[in-house]
Amino acid sequence: AQALLICTEWQQFRAPDFEEMAGRMAQRLIVDGRNLYSPDKLRAEGWTYLSIGRT
Repeated sequence: AQALLICTEWQQFRAPDFEEMAGRMAQRLIVDGRNLYSPDKLRAEGWTYLSIGRT
């Protein structure tokens, strides 16, 4: 996958294993349309994190 796109707040998407996902992705890119994740935490772990409506 090129990116993870979050468009729902369903419980099963709230706490993914980010390290496992990173191993399956071409790049560490998350587009979070529901603001489920901590931008600072993910950026510190090397992810490019984009969210909607946050500054």
